[in-house]
Amino acid sequence: MNDPIEIVASKLAHLSKKWNPEITDHVEDIRYGVALRINYYSVVLGCLIIGFVTGKVLETIVSMISFILLRRFTGGLHMPTLTLCFFVSIALMSGIPHISLAQNISIVLNIISLVLVLFLSERRQRHNLMGACMLIGSNFILNSDVIAMSFLAQSVLLIRLGKGVKQP
Repeated sequence: MNDPIEIVASKLAHLSKKWNPEITDHVEDIRYGVALRINYYSVVLGCLIIGFVTGKVLETIVSMISFILLRRFTGGLHMPTLTLCFFVSIALMSGIPHISLAQNISIVLNIISLVLVLFLSERRQRHNLMGACMLIGSNFILNSDVIAMSFLAQSVLLIRLGKGVKQP
């Protein structure tokens, strides 16, 4: 366990058990939950800070929400460590609002995202696929470049790259 987020989570888990011995959960279970929360809130905070500094707060929020919503429906690639997840997530979600697309390219990105989700989604239950397709389909009406790029980024993370990457 060399991952900084995991190390902090482990220390917090041990402290919580020490301070409250009546906790029935195992330290590893507590550590896992704490590590995920640290990672999630750190990514949100980091993206918001970058959005604020660059003057793209609203676009960054839209990028985060659209990425996270589609990920809930489809699943996708997980980084080998939470710290790598932190950096990749921040780069993706706070970088997307700073990319300008040519006119109507978002339609092409929506179509690519839709195809990837239909064929590669790990959560193949009907309600998940329908939800993902409706979500992507909504951007044909909104025609947002930020949403299209967020959906594409998440959809690309459905592609299995090999044995070295974790899948949910």
